[in-house]
Amino acid sequence: MKIILNGAKTDVLQGTLSAAMIELGYVKKLYATAVNGNFVRATERETYVLKTNDKVEIVAPRAGG
Repeated sequence: MKIILNGAKTDVLQGTLSAAMIELGYVKKLYATAVNGNFVRATERETYVLKTNDKVEIVAPRAGG
């Protein structure tokens, strides 16, 4: 399935946001996620089913300012 991950076209095999994150190497728990501009809580990722052409943003917090 094709999605747009952080602005780049990406192929993933899995259907849920959680499974796609693991497949793509996002295994730390400290990530903020959004799909099509809507925030997805960490507790919702395992049940959030991605669709073709969804725009997924995954960001990690950074210290500093």
